[in-house]
Amino acid sequence: MSAQADPLFVNSVEKALAVLYAFGETRRALGLTEIAERSGLSMGAAQRFTHTLQVLGLLGKDAKSRRYRLTPRLLDLSLLYQRASGLAEIATPHLVRLGEESEETVQLVERDGAEVVYVTRLPRRQVRNPAAVVGARMPAFCTSSGRAMLARLPEQEAAALLAASDLKPLTPRTETDPAALMAQLALARRQGYSIIDRECWMSEISVAAPILDYSGAPVAAVGIPLSARRWSAAQVGESLAPLVCETARAISRALGAAEAFAES
Repeated sequence: MSAQADPLFVNSVEKALAVLYAFGETRRALGLTEIAERSGLSMGAAQRFTHTLQVLGLLGKDAKSRRYRLTPRLLDLSLLYQRASGLAEIATPHLVRLGEESEETVQLVERDGAEVVYVTRLPRRQVRNPAAVVGARMPAFCTSSGRAMLARLPEQEAAALLAASDLKPLTPRTETDPAALMAQLALARRQGYSIIDRECWMSEISVAAPILDYSGAPVAAVGIPLSARRWSAAQVGESLAPLVCETARAISRALGAAEAFAES
């Protein structure tokens, strides 16, 4: 059912979110005209929703420039999710241990449809890809975390997600052929982990393993992004993949125990 045909759908909520999403990408401050243009709202509607969000503390307005910015209060929504999910809290001690053992940046990633979302990132070295921050999204098909999770889905479901994805190459090395991608997923399932070699960024190799719930379904992935100058795919598979898999299994066990306790 489309949103327009849904009798319970509240259009005003969608419009308020459109104002917030207008600040996406590199837009740090916007004037009212820009907000209207980027949100698709009329000037009158943009003014009303922007004012309401300002009163609620989600937008701030510069008195001189009369431009609006997002406020730190939006982070409250992120915190609500983190607390409700419980995944980050359970995973963090294991991620810290992995960071200490590998001496590399580690990250916790969840899947949202055909994309992955960075949930936790613990830097150990210089961050080479500032786009990979908490809350950032990437296509699942070309990330090690995404492939690690897709590999644990039923084959038909994984194929359907690939078919629904925008298989646009991010680098000259990005694999976009559906058949080849399905073969990569089969390999990741057999190995228990996925390695991506410069398919997202030419400077990065990454390895990830899936975190499974009590039913065996993939709910997240733990991964390590690495400098392609310092590592090869073979070295990653030999040295770091076992650590990542061990961490993913430990988080899976802890998550399953927590769920069993919560449902008892």
